[in-house]
Amino acid sequence: MNASHIVGGEITYRCLGDNNFEISMTIYRDCFYGVPFFDNPASIGFFDEDNQLVTDVASNGQLFVFVRNNDTLSPVLENPCHVVPPDVCVHTTTYLDTVHLPFREGGYQLVYQRCCRNETIVNISDPFFTGASYTATISERALLECNNSAEFKEWPPLYICLNERIEFDHSAIDPDGDSLVYRLCEPLSGVAFNNPRPQPPNNPPYDPVVWVGDPFSLTNMLGGDDSLQIDPHTGLLTGTPTIIGQFVVGICVDEYRDGELISTTFRDFQYNVGVCSETTSSFFAAQNYCNQFELQFENLSDNAMGHFWVVGDLEEPYDTATGFEPVLSFPEESGDYEVTLIAYGNTVACNDTFTRTVSILDIDFEVEIGVDRGECTDSIELDFSADILSDLPGPNQYRWVVEWGNSSTIITDSLWSMEFGGVRTVNVDLRIINQEFGCWKVISEEIPTGLIFDDGASDYLFICSGTEVELYPDFDTFNTYIWSPEVGLLDPPDTPNPRVMPEENTLYTAEVINESCRGEVTVEVEIFDQDAFEEPDTICAMGLVTFSSPWGEDATSLNWQFFRGGSLFGTRTGDVVTFNFFSPGDWEVVLIDRDTTYPGCRPELTIPLHIVDLDVEIQAEWETGRCIDSLDAQFTAEIIGDFDPGQYLWIIQGDTFETAVPEFDYTFVGNAELRAKVLIPNDLGCELGDEITIETGIEQEVFLFDSIEICRGDTIVLDAGYDGDRIWTPSTYFTTADTIANPIVVPQSSIVYTAEVEVDSICTLFYEVDILTRGINLELEDLIVCDTLVVFFELPELDHVSYYWEVKDGDGIFTSDSSHIISFSVPDSGIYELEVIATDTVFGCVEIASAEIRILESVIAGMQIGTELVGCLDTVEFVLNADPGDLPGVEYIWQISGDVDMTLTGAEHLLTFTEAVFLQIELTATDSLGCRIVETTEVEVDLITADLTIDTMEICLGDTVRLNPDFNPDFNYIWSPAFGFIDGINDPNPRVSPTETTLYTTQIVSGDCSVEKQVLVVVLPLPEIAGISANPDRIVRYQESSGLLVEFNPPESEVSWHPPDGLDDPGVANPEAMPDSTTTYTATVTSPDGCVNSASVVLTVVDLPCETPYVFLPNAFSPNGDGENDVLYLRGVDIDRFELIIYNRWGQEVFRTTELDRGWDGTFKGEDQPTGAYGYYLDVECIGGDRFSRQGNVNLIR
Repeated sequence: MNASHIVGGEITYRCLGDNNFEISMTIYRDCFYGVPFFDNPASIGFFDEDNQLVTDVASNGQLFVFVRNNDTLSPVLENPCHVVPPDVCVHTTTYLDTVHLPFREGGYQLVYQRCCRNETIVNISDPFFTGASYTATISERALLECNNSAEFKEWPPLYICLNERIEFDHSAIDPDGDSLVYRLCEPLSGVAFNNPRPQPPNNPPYDPVVWVGDPFSLTNMLGGDDSLQIDPHTGLLTGTPTIIGQFVVGICVDEYRDGELISTTFRDFQYNVGVCSETTSSFFAAQNYCNQFELQFENLSDNAMGHFWVVGDLEEPYDTATGFEPVLSFPEESGDYEVTLIAYGNTVACNDTFTRTVSILDIDFEVEIGVDRGECTDSIELDFSADILSDLPGPNQYRWVVEWGNSSTIITDSLWSMEFGGVRTVNVDLRIINQEFGCWKVISEEIPTGLIFDDGASDYLFICSGTEVELYPDFDTFNTYIWSPEVGLLDPPDTPNPRVMPEENTLYTAEVINESCRGEVTVEVEIFDQDAFEEPDTICAMGLVTFSSPWGEDATSLNWQFFRGGSLFGTRTGDVVTFNFFSPGDWEVVLIDRDTTYPGCRPELTIPLHIVDLDVEIQAEWETGRCIDSLDAQFTAEIIGDFDPGQYLWIIQGDTFETAVPEFDYTFVGNAELRAKVLIPNDLGCELGDEITIETGIEQEVFLFDSIEICRGDTIVLDAGYDGDRIWTPSTYFTTADTIANPIVVPQSSIVYTAEVEVDSICTLFYEVDILTRGINLELEDLIVCDTLVVFFELPELDHVSYYWEVKDGDGIFTSDSSHIISFSVPDSGIYELEVIATDTVFGCVEIASAEIRILESVIAGMQIGTELVGCLDTVEFVLNADPGDLPGVEYIWQISGDVDMTLTGAEHLLTFTEAVFLQIELTATDSLGCRIVETTEVEVDLITADLTIDTMEICLGDTVRLNPDFNPDFNYIWSPAFGFIDGINDPNPRVSPTETTLYTTQIVSGDCSVEKQVLVVVLPLPEIAGISANPDRIVRYQESSGLLVEFNPPESEVSWHPPDGLDDPGVANPEAMPDSTTTYTATVTSPDGCVNSASVVLTVVDLPCETPYVFLPNAFSPNGDGENDVLYLRGVDIDRFELIIYNRWGQEVFRTTELDRGWDGTFKGEDQPTGAYGYYLDVECIGGDRFSRQGNVNLIR
């Protein structure tokens, strides 16, 4: 559900001293359309002057405030008799808390944000997606001088009357006596429903709401000619609302001290503008009724808060009643009776009273409503007739008012038919007027359709045996039910909801009857026999046993109790439980259901159990061998406990054998493990079992394996572990013969040795040893260091490896360290020796390596690559040189790759290219001492291909053009002058919109190449529109037209109007307009150069509603021949068709018209009718399809 509820709000503050402030926030919400309640808590955010959240205030920049109370505001109108519509309802709450605010440059911004405003607001765009932001600012000076914000005295009225002037005191009070200045200000937008209450609020600033356009704006928030204004000095809010709806209004009061603005209090609120109506009393009644003593009249009152009816004298009435249209009782004798309706207003003074006289004639006029029904399906056709039982001369007029569901219709025939679906009843009001006597007969009946809505319904009931249950409590009171079978019925079979108590599962069927319709419903009753709930009475072993409820998951509160020898040993709850039976013997399980789902089920069941304690063990005897093929085993099953076996089932090595005795012999051939299992069932349903595994000792071929880790170069002795001849392979790294029992090896790398040993000349033993050699693989190369006395390089960082190194000169150890980084400085060039000792800290392995370091002085130190490009358009010369170059004894090697592949020698080269290329250049320079330097660079060689002639473009003033549509994306562009640019001056094809003719120049750059190109933009003037108007600018829909006019230069320009709807010729300067709704017409003028200018004018169309006073029938006329009000006419400017019927006091029709220029002159059949009240019925259809109907009285005065 989307939130739509914000009506208004404001934030104020009060200084408490010591930088403590009391923050007050009042929020108003719509309690009629509003979805969510007030935020609890609400978050007020604190931001600095740079719009950043101040996280060192309150709770990380948020003050969480809670709802303290909430009140419902009552709409108050100046006229106490005006009635406010019931959908105007506003709740309010005030949040209040204190916060410490240290001094901060720029002060603080206080913010609360919320979604959403009422989507019914008419003066802003997309109110539902706009939301609201409420702010207050505490300035630096307000902090320093402990300022209090101004507070408005009153909240504006919730409801204001259409076309009644507003004069509201919207002034504020400032506790510090500062100067206050009032102004209208823009309400602020907030957040939408996808994030309805951000905590913390979003950072400022916030956009103002968007006004929907003419006539709404900051200076005209309510629309209309007398716009809303506020006096800047007094705060008096004035204006006249002329549009119905809801409107957002923003008010600010600025607080000045010594001429300096120090604070602003902001509020926005919602005005509800509507028609303010007063309570009026009226009802329609015929003049004469035929021998009818209970009557109901049509209530025509407006805006009443209650009704009171009186028959007869107010002091001594025959009958009284309350309600909108109650049935009133009259004395059962003919005569004239006064009927009075009192419509209650807001106060006693606002009540309105209407009285008229009705006559009950002593005329026998008996009528019945006849109904015939058609075939019953999903719908049914009903044939209605007005059956007159009295012998009364006619003719008669008929008026049926038929209502069903949310539909209704009026019928004027005596016989009619209609098909109805989806409703149980049809309400019929029949009014028959006898033309001979002018008396009425009124009958109101609720006619059942006969449709059966539960046809095909079915249900499923569960009960415990011996229990009664109601079979169909959801029966339809309009239906008759006949149940079968009668077995188990405790009530007569025609009872709609009979009680039943069947002894077995039974399907009951009811024939459903409603008038002429037939249907069927079924209910299946399932019997649960809880006596049939049985667990096994014997359990074959102690331990955990699982129990399940006989009622399944339908049982909601089960308790299980476990007894042995009358003592309780445990309880469990739930529909599935487990219990550990720790000893054999007799037990009892008691099940208690504290909330039985099935009606009539006993709340307690007792289950006896017998626990059997049995076990079996397998005993086995066998002989083990070594390097033999088989063995004989003897198995015996030894039963523990009182158990009478019927047979023994043996499962050995996957084969199954059955014996009648507990002994079993088995000869085994195979591997070193024998598995045997025995299963023993008995007649109690129990089964015992045991299994055993035998290590046979059979070794036909034996395979042994070892794994050893050593340091590279270590010496080890190999030992297969058996006596006998053997052969070792491979023979690598042996220091002794490879055929002896325990040879010696010194492996230099990881290796696997295998020995084949003959055991007892019967079995063969295979022995395998995996030797993993641990080594660091430390390697050093001699090093030449040129042009520096600093040596630096790194040894590889290896896991679990530590280093120690020494550097020696001619005098001994020069320096040493234990780091993997070798870094040292020497006093002079020369030759030095480096020795590194690497140790594996896990395995203790050590390796030593050494290298020679030669430190030399070189002439090529600091050498660089020099490049230069010459030319841009067709050919590029590329100069390549080493700097410094041509040094004696130095070898130069150039390796060029990329789009070309070449190798060059020498210090300098000149290369020529006729197309763009990308070069990767590497220079290697080596001097005579062996010092080497390598330098690299990359170069893009580009050619610029461009047409450099001046381009000329023509545009109309205000148009946009791109300067370089044929640009090359590989080039860079720099444009000047920077006049009229929409895009940046570095855009290759920028958009410009100059206000005068301009010559633009661009520098086209590619790499180090650059050329110039120019573009001339000629700006053509727009046609001049001297004026545009509509005369008149306000017309009535379908009745009036307006002349549009646009004046322009040059006169040979073409003009077109949009939209063309309602125009006689949209291609002329002065068309005639007659639209059917308010329209903004735009005139577009095109000059001979093709330049276009436009202007708009709003033609307001008044759409008169299809209601009073725009449909007007006078309540009196005087046909006395004086030329004034002699004829009763219906008046209205927007009427398409209508029907007006006039009745005299006897209900006789005296006049009927469908023509506006044909009114009633007060005659009937050529004779003047007497002074008095005449009833009328009016049905109007206005242009556009809206309808208006009314019944009432009109007074004829002579």
